[in-house]
Amino acid sequence: MSSDVDTQCLASDRPSNGTALMSRPAAVRSAIGHSALDRQCQLGFLDNGFRCSLPAVAYVEFHMVGHCQRFDCDAHGNACGVVCADHLDALDYTAQCTAAEMQPNALRRLFKRVGQCPACGKTLLSASDILQAVVAL
Repeated sequence: MSSDVDTQCLASDRPSNGTALMSRPAAVRSAIGHSALDRQCQLGFLDNGFRCSLPAVAYVEFHMVGHCQRFDCDAHGNACGVVCADHLDALDYTAQCTAAEMQPNALRRLFKRVGQCPACGKTLLSASDILQAVVAL
């Protein structure tokens, strides 16, 4: 059985399809390893040392709009990892708000402009272009 999973980041070349939900938990397990299912949430803050201690419930790929050239992002500007339910909700809300802010105003729509990441130019049509993959573990 072959897999179409990129081991670096699952949705690296996937175009937007209007939904961030994917149902390929077997592919995720093979890509990130079985040990990932036993891990805690990977969300943390480097500046103050905070690390979430809740158990991970989903694997996510989140485009770091405006900050996608950071050292901790993959080649496509995504932060990839496993997160708890609380942080999954927070990432979903953040993606929705960011996508809404990136939508062009009336003048920009006249010139057929679309929302883009200011750092890499990636087209951002909806929240699913930011929160690109969510796979329940």
